[in-house]
Amino acid sequence: MCDECDGDLPRIAAPHCNLCGGTVDSVLDVCSECVRQSRPWEHGTTVFDFGGLARFIVHQFKYRGNVSLGPFLARAAWDRWMVSHATGQIDVVTAVPLHWLRKARRGYNQAELVAREFCVLADLPYRGLLKRCRWTRPQSRLSSTERRRNLKNAFAISSRFNLANKRVLLVDDVITTGSTLAICSEKLLEACAASIDIMTVARG
Repeated sequence: MCDECDGDLPRIAAPHCNLCGGTVDSVLDVCSECVRQSRPWEHGTTVFDFGGLARFIVHQFKYRGNVSLGPFLARAAWDRWMVSHATGQIDVVTAVPLHWLRKARRGYNQAELVAREFCVLADLPYRGLLKRCRWTRPQSRLSSTERRRNLKNAFAISSRFNLANKRVLLVDDVITTGSTLAICSEKLLEACAASIDIMTVARG
């Protein structure tokens, strides 16, 4: 990624929403969408506004096999994370999983690649804590209500890693309504995780 293109990427402007990382447009520390939505996690961070060049970059990374963008996106997420966090607040990092068939077709899980690169920067352990139990329709074409229905019983805990009292960072590529992250967070909390934070590359 050259400096010129990096400078053209639409980064989320401050002040940032404490729950999704998007821009706050009021006196509250959360955006209007997070006021309306249930957020089972404690804090959220994101980097880019999901439009223009950022959308192109994420699609290249996610759908076109351009995995060389992974380290750049992880570094951008790390830089944003360190503005308001310290790595001591997290015990383990995981990613939103893909269904095994979708991962086999794509060859990788883009969220996992970012999460693993982030772990190198943060000196934190990565664990695949979740699995996708069934095939689901793509979320991008669904309403908020349809997204929750689409993901019902779609995730489960997959690791024997003891989550008791562990503070988990959950990573995904894009947050739009937050339905996927919410359901994954709920599963981790049911497994006795102490708290969940989320980190995404872009805010849709």
